[in-house]
Amino acid sequence: EGPASLHRFREMVMGVEMLVVVDDDSRDRAVHASRAAFDAARGVDESLSDWSASSGLRTTLNAAAAASPGTPVPASPALVDATRRALEMSRMSDGAFDCTAAPVVALWREARAAGAPPTADAVAEALRRTGYRHLSADPASGTLRLGVKGMGLDFGGIGKGIASSAALAAARRTGCDRVLIAVSGDVAAGAAPRGRPGWQVA
Repeated sequence: EGPASLHRFREMVMGVEMLVVVDDDSRDRAVHASRAAFDAARGVDESLSDWSASSGLRTTLNAAAAASPGTPVPASPALVDATRRALEMSRMSDGAFDCTAAPVVALWREARAAGAPPTADAVAEALRRTGYRHLSADPASGTLRLGVKGMGLDFGGIGKGIASSAALAAARRTGCDRVLIAVSGDVAAGAAPRGRPGWQVA
């Protein structure tokens, strides 16, 4: 449906359907752009996923757990940049968004599996290991500092948005600028398709 120059591609990424729409007369160019977009989104997932034991996030957290609190821990550029963005959002929202909520998220995952809510003491203990003010990211040295023992990071609130932005940038680098990326509702849009004032998102 729609103009023949609009090519749509769908794949599963980050556990959800990711959509890439490319406006280009060449199907081959569109395929190339979509492939770059999907690869970029999967690269973000490999850095930020808390489900994969081999992700950059899990590797960094394992290193932090073995070190003294506040010790600089090497992290991938993608993870450092995501942490920097998360900290900006945490400050702007006065902590309403906080990527250090991982201990609480893990507690509620366990409770859901067990079929019973966590105790007040368990929640209080998890909360003691959170707080974005105890976290810092240093892009220059490529390190993170987690100031509380047992602190964890969870990018569930912004990970898909970061992935959609990375996917759009990757598609544009192939020479296709008229691209729309949607990762489960997180949308990144390039130049509008020809003959239209913008992309229709509904």
